[in-house]
Amino acid sequence: MMIEKVCGRCKVKLPATEDNFYVNNNYNDGLSNCCKTCRKEYGREWKKKNKKRHSELSVKYSQTEKGKEKIKIYRAKNKEMIYESHKKWREKNSDYTSQSQKKWRKKNSNYTRQYKNKIKSIKQKLPCTLTSKQWEVIKADFDNKCCYCGEEKPLEQEHFMPLKNGGEYTKDNIIPSCKSCNSSKRAEDFFKWYPRNKNYSKKRENKIIQYLNYTKENTQQLNIF
Repeated sequence: MMIEKVCGRCKVKLPATEDNFYVNNNYNDGLSNCCKTCRKEYGREWKKKNKKRHSELSVKYSQTEKGKEKIKIYRAKNKEMIYESHKKWREKNSDYTSQSQKKWRKKNSNYTRQYKNKIKSIKQKLPCTLTSKQWEVIKADFDNKCCYCGEEKPLEQEHFMPLKNGGEYTKDNIIPSCKSCNSSKRAEDFFKWYPRNKNYSKKRENKIIQYLNYTKENTQQLNIF
């Protein structure tokens, strides 16, 4: 005989199974007091009334191991639905999306430039292995200063061997440079450009060469000679 249970919210009598009630060990039968339909409805009502609190709890839960795993499984199962949902939102909010992207690119211009360089390297089928951790190490090795002028300014990723001349996007070809020096050098040959630079330093030049293990046998730099 099928055991039935009355929902404490809608008072409807339903079969006492996990298809109709959530598991809850606080009750004698191991099932929650409200049916799933009422529980979901209550959840929607609570979210509307407590938007800020719900947002805080959602962020907190998503940072737990259980939350991360649940999100991962959900995304894997609903890839197409999520994609279509995002697509519809972008179409509906195209003006906001465009402005938001512009603000983000302006605020993260350094990251945007790095991403573009990476894409160019991939298109030119050049080695592209530089990681964010390697970039942090490179900056630290130069005391977080521009390798050309020695100033402590915001740093950009500078290709010692220019990208258009086959320069790799790897730790063996990237050095830290301030925006001014990077813009000044552009795609020029290091040995022609740097001696003319107003901030030229033989000591810094030697450090750059030694740091990159620059030699004539280095195939990465052969076309400089």
